Amino acid sequence: MVESNWRKSISKEGQRALVAADIKNRNFGDKVVFLSLLHILQGIGFKQVIKLSDRNEIKNGAHFVDVFNPVHFFQSLLKSDCVVIGGGGIFQDETSKINLIYFGIITCVAKFLFKPVYIVGVGVSELKYRSSRIIVSFICKAAKSIVLRDQDSKHILSSYYSGDVEVSPDLALFYSYDETKVSQGLKRFDGEELCILTLRPQNAGSERIQDKKIEEGFLEELAIQVEKVVSNTNMIPVVIAFDQDKDAGYINSYLDRYDRVNSIFIDSLAPDDYCYLSKMAKYVISMRLHGLILAFERAEQLVGLEYDAKLRHFLRSVDLEDWCLPLEQVKDISSILKP
Repeated sequence: MVESNWRKSISKEGQRALVAADIKNRNFGDKVVFLSLLHILQGIGFKQVIKLSDRNEIKNGAHFVDVFNPVHFFQSLLKSDCVVIGGGGIFQDETSKINLIYFGIITCVAKFLFKPVYIVGVGVSELKYRSSRIIVSFICKAAKSIVLRDQDSKHILSSYYSGDVEVSPDLALFYSYDETKVSQGLKRFDGEELCILTLRPQNAGSERIQDKKIEEGFLEELAIQVEKVVSNTNMIPVVIAFDQDKDAGYINSYLDRYDRVNSIFIDSLAPDDYCYLSKMAKYVISMRLHGLILAFERAEQLVGLEYDAKLRHFLRSVDLEDWCLPLEQVKDISSILKP
């Protein structure tokens, strides 16, 4: 895997980096991306990595600082040698513009304090509002280096920012898997062959499906396709909730109403747990971006269910676009998977 040139540049900035990404860092994908970035920064010589958060704590070798405490916020910026914005799909206004305003404020304060800003591993979505495009353009113009996670993000950004942009593989692809951290309860799957399914509600940040009847038809057909895939095999069907708050209820409804193969439901797991399971997966069928990324080069075959364009962007970036299906083509799952 080709590594990005930004590492050489940022390694010369000093020994303390401040990371601005998702504040809560409780979403599965956000955890994976930050842990990957943390591993990279520590690997190139940073002695201290500070993560802006909603609480003060030390975890995984990083110092989490309460961004809502002005004293702690400014002290952390003053002590840092550089600011890293990233990664993940943070340049979007589908759900809210608050994140963009937050990153704009961070950039303003960093420039006021003469701290270099690096944008690393970021995904860019089509921005609905002119004000959003202005904020992102400002952040990019203030940055010393911009590294996006795929060519599609670069193409979208080029419509309102014309400066230099580098494209490098998604940070989550560099996740450092540690099998010693795998939950003991999952060891019961040792030696088994799995078919993993990850689902998420389609009304969260997506306008693809508005009609409840259409969504119910999607879930019913998905269950039929899973049955076709696992029937007459020794595969164990496993359904995973990446976000316990958002996904669990939706998946329970799917299992109660449509599941035909007695799928095993796992509603809480860490990134290392998922990596471990995906190594035993013949198939991973995923609506979750990081369900695809962490399973890439671990599972035998992937299928992305495109509730959002970022799934297609990722699969296209690794030459697997043919394995990305629009939700209305869910009936094609069993026909594209190889026995």
